[in-house]
Amino acid sequence: MVPGSEGLEYAISRNISYKTTARLGIGWNPADRWEDREAWGLPPETNAKGNPKRVWIPAGLVIPSRRKAGIVAVKVRRAAWTPEDTMPKYVAVAGSVPGLALGGGDGKPVVVVESELDAVLIWQEARDLVGALALGTASGKPDADATAYLRAAPRIFTALDFDQAGIAAFPWWSQIFPQAKPWPVAQGKDVGDMSGTPGLVRAWVKAAFLEEPKAIAWPRPEPGPLDTNQPRGRYACLEAMAAYFGAGLVKDSGGSLILVMPASVPPEPAQAIRSGFAELQAYIKERAA
Repeated sequence: MVPGSEGLEYAISRNISYKTTARLGIGWNPADRWEDREAWGLPPETNAKGNPKRVWIPAGLVIPSRRKAGIVAVKVRRAAWTPEDTMPKYVAVAGSVPGLALGGGDGKPVVVVESELDAVLIWQEARDLVGALALGTASGKPDADATAYLRAAPRIFTALDFDQAGIAAFPWWSQIFPQAKPWPVAQGKDVGDMSGTPGLVRAWVKAAFLEEPKAIAWPRPEPGPLDTNQPRGRYACLEAMAAYFGAGLVKDSGGSLILVMPASVPPEPAQAIRSGFAELQAYIKERAA
């Protein structure tokens, strides 16, 4: 992971800086590898054909997870992954403990996300404000160590992917952790979708600390799948983001929300927030249809 290397170029393409890769020990595996389980401290196993199982380490960005005991997990974000791929985007090396916790403590809130790269981006942009916990999947649950980490946080901002799986998973968090509130990303599906706009991830974190505006009520849909906390959380997030940048919301004659943004706001975050409102309104219309 040196300047000019394939691995660092890939990390930078995901908006992760060289300094972050060095601080967190993020590396690069240039080619798929299969290694003996014994080399990883794992007991031997055989597959359905009776052949020894091996440890698969796919080519891609290597993200280690550390706890007091040392490295407890190695996760690889596959460089070759495409949306049509039948294999997973992220692969945990056999024996890895699920979950990646970064930062936190000292009375800081914790942002809960799905992917390890999202947790890395939050650590990179806002580790002085919050900690981050990556679950690996929307349905992932914290183990005993991660639960203790979350219990110590005064607030939990639940930022699971804004899709059906993430929306369906949120109620568990509000039941188990009373201090949890939904805080979906302002634009796109996850933190990575916001990271290309300079300063937007940090502004999104800062907006979570604002009191939720009450001037315009959540546009309640017909009863059904949409009437959940996670879409409402996105609405609250977008209102707070608008307030953070000094913007306001008005309703047009058709009831649609219009964002009034001061000219002093940089164009990139202004467009990102407008896009977020457009995405949410499209989602409301689709679910209410």
